[in-house]
Amino acid sequence: MILILIVFAVMVSGCIDLGGTGGYSFAMGDGLQVNSFEFKPAKLVSGQATLLKLEVQNMGSLNVEEVYVNFYGLSNEWSGELIGDFSGDFDNRVVPISGGLRSANSEFKTEGQKQVIVWRLTSPEEYLDGTEFMHRAYVRVCYPYETNVVAKIEVVGENEWLVMEQSGKFSEHPIDVKQTAAPIQAHIESMQPIIVGNSMSMELKISNVGGGVAFLGEEDDGMSCDQMFSADDVDAAIDLNNVMVEGLSDANCEILGDAGGDVWLSRGQERTVSVKCEGGAFSSHMPKQEFNLNIKFRYNYYFDTETSVVLVGVEGESLGGGTTIITDTNCVPTLDHFVKADFGSGTCVVEGYLDVKINDEVRYHITFDNQGASVGGKEIAYGDSYVLGTCTNSDGDTIEYTIAPTFVECNTPEPNFKYENRG
Repeated sequence: MILILIVFAVMVSGCIDLGGTGGYSFAMGDGLQVNSFEFKPAKLVSGQATLLKLEVQNMGSLNVEEVYVNFYGLSNEWSGELIGDFSGDFDNRVVPISGGLRSANSEFKTEGQKQVIVWRLTSPEEYLDGTEFMHRAYVRVCYPYETNVVAKIEVVGENEWLVMEQSGKFSEHPIDVKQTAAPIQAHIESMQPIIVGNSMSMELKISNVGGGVAFLGEEDDGMSCDQMFSADDVDAAIDLNNVMVEGLSDANCEILGDAGGDVWLSRGQERTVSVKCEGGAFSSHMPKQEFNLNIKFRYNYYFDTETSVVLVGVEGESLGGGTTIITDTNCVPTLDHFVKADFGSGTCVVEGYLDVKINDEVRYHITFDNQGASVGGKEIAYGDSYVLGTCTNSDGDTIEYTIAPTFVECNTPEPNFKYENRG
């Protein structure tokens, strides 16, 4: 037990010093972490290629057998592929790191293993000269993990407590808990020594400190990371924010109340449960003794991170997909009325309508709100395109019209709204 406690103390401290000038140290954290997630370059002209680079590292105490990275956020108008250690096109949004990531190793003086994933992406050709639009990309990193906890608790019998209380020698102090570096952590809120008769009780607080979401794995009637990414319907109230608890039964202990082997975390952050330990784990006849409690929390865990890139429109007639700006006088539309975007109290309100006229004839009446545009009862999402109709130019050629409403996020007092007319 002394050796185990020493090992856990090293794990929690996150720093190993071998002494002398040749000492070696490394940091440890709450499981896996993203060291970097960024576009290079992060400002592009429309149609330019860029690299999106992700570096993830195991900062926890335990090896991770498998890791899944889910890439999302960018529209399908972006194209690209995985390069480097992985392969696949842009449509392959889930990247498995099948070999997993090993933890730091003090014996070989190595820090936690890192893995780099690189996408080569080409931006869409959509924007008019001089316009700037921000695009956001996200990754969700998911992996199976566990937290090992060791607590050494002082207990006293009821008679001994009376003797200590009468002599003024009874003094409470916190219970020392050692645990592996992990996103789920535990703390015993009860003070020691704990008074025991035929049983004893304590309050155990389970906290999510990793900034992500824990959920039961497949072996505990939950989901694997791969299944969670591919599931059509995940019920957050049932499928997420819970962990499996092991080891309490080995010490004749159990969680009281409705919680069984798995514990649901309130709001995904923490939960305090009552633990009761029956006689047999300790002797109620002994005046004072130490009681060793070993607990394991088992779970899958995921967290998100994001980055952004700015696209700048380029000068020229091309506007994506080979389409061109309509310049024939017979087909150039004029716009009546207005669309307004107000920013106030942290809320962006988009409202208004446009009448699109061709040769002074109203062809389309378009209404706008926060979700998108509506033309003749058909909805258009911001950033999408929708063919509305045709016009015959002076040469007798038929030209198709495409309406592309694009709304930049309302994060400034003067949000940008653009109406593009393309053919």
